[in-house]
Amino acid sequence: MTDLEEKSYSQILKTSALLGGSSVINVGLSALRTKILAVQLGPELFGVMGLYSTFTLFIQGVASLGLGQSAVREIAAASGAGDTLRIARTIRAYRRMVTVTGLAGIFITLLLAYPASMLTFGNNQHVWAICSLSVVVLFSQIQAGQGGLLSGLRRINDLAAISVIGAFWSTLLAIPIMLYFKQSGIIPFLIAAAAGQMIASWWYARRVIVQPVPITWIETWELSRSMLTLGMSFVVAGVATSFSAYVIRLVINRHLGDAAVGLYQSSFAICSIYVGFVLQGMGSDYLPRLANLVGDVEKQNQLVNQQAKMAILLAVPGLIGALVLSDLLIWVMYSERFSGASGILRWQVLGLLGRIISWPMGFIIIARGDGRSFVFSEIASAIVHVGLVWIGVIWLGVDGAGVAFAGLYVFNILFVYFIVHVRHDYVPSKSTCKTMVVATIAVGLSFAATFIPLFSLRIGTGLMLLFACSFICLECLTSLIPSSRPTKLWRRIRGVFSLGFRSP
Repeated sequence: MTDLEEKSYSQILKTSALLGGSSVINVGLSALRTKILAVQLGPELFGVMGLYSTFTLFIQGVASLGLGQSAVREIAAASGAGDTLRIARTIRAYRRMVTVTGLAGIFITLLLAYPASMLTFGNNQHVWAICSLSVVVLFSQIQAGQGGLLSGLRRINDLAAISVIGAFWSTLLAIPIMLYFKQSGIIPFLIAAAAGQMIASWWYARRVIVQPVPITWIETWELSRSMLTLGMSFVVAGVATSFSAYVIRLVINRHLGDAAVGLYQSSFAICSIYVGFVLQGMGSDYLPRLANLVGDVEKQNQLVNQQAKMAILLAVPGLIGALVLSDLLIWVMYSERFSGASGILRWQVLGLLGRIISWPMGFIIIARGDGRSFVFSEIASAIVHVGLVWIGVIWLGVDGAGVAFAGLYVFNILFVYFIVHVRHDYVPSKSTCKTMVVATIAVGLSFAATFIPLFSLRIGTGLMLLFACSFICLECLTSLIPSSRPTKLWRRIRGVFSLGFRSP
């Protein structure tokens, strides 16, 4: 291994550790918020809140014009070129457009409040509640805009701080509201949580000092066109994804009721938290690095393979832990009334492994600015997901939604690989393929162990697999960064334990 390869692996690990560490704190605070929500609301009203949240994400996807994602690529390219004037003009135009899209989000939410209430709940009793969600859309759009700016500039420390402080403020503002208002506090809770995230992102984004440059609105439009061109691809893809999530919850609701939606929402929330832990660093550091390698296929493939291996090695112990302790996770984060969600969660964990394998490849499409392929892949995945959920719910009940999520990522891996191989010359290395296969076998065995009838044997087998796979992943990780401090620390720890087993 060359020094450059070790440096690249170290950068990936550093970013993952920093953002992952902040996510651990975020997860703890999120678990506290979720626990209070679950106790106060129960599965049925928790499902209603899930429908509100899904609608909000749908509106954000439409109103944002994809600027949060496309701007990362543009700002990273300007920053990589070292052109301070270009950086300043890009950021100024971007900030203006974020304000415009935030206001557009309010208008769209108000416009769709009545039809959304009728379509989702079959009555007009939720119109005013949905109108109030326009505030959540505005706050979330501002927060996403500030995050896109910091990601493009690769200010990883600031992004980690925002994750922690935003979670803290969201918890501090939201929990008293839910405890005081109880069931009527769902909308104030969502607004308070969004406000906490927005305040934290604004605090750090305001510290970005750029050269003051006056630009007209015509110049703003000219500077934003390239962002909007790629951004519209994100809009179409985001609408497809958000709409499919909305339809999936409607399918579950119509076939199985509100309580089933609550079970699905609870397991999906746990998966989303874990995805944030493992994959957050990809959009913040990996994408800007990949965007700077456009045109150099060899270096592109090397970085993608490095990112994929690191992501898998970091993720596998957590995935196995989620499988082994799925019942405990549901009980800790929610309550015993959500016990039916553990079956869904186990299947979704299999899908998460697929997502971790797929995403490093998928970022090639974004870094290359290949909007058409990105839209095509997202729409195809959304259609497949809805179809699989519809079939799964009819045949297997609520667990069928989890099976559908796993099936989705079998399709997604094959489809995304076909695109990046044919259009962008991506070829996985032998070591990356080996890592993927071994990880799939390990997670598959752990999944199979969850069906052992005897509780003590099931937990014992699962824990043995967890400890064995964690040890192997640590050994593999440290072999990629042999001269780093974490590796030296691990060798000392391993040495201490090995001394304990030596014969006197």
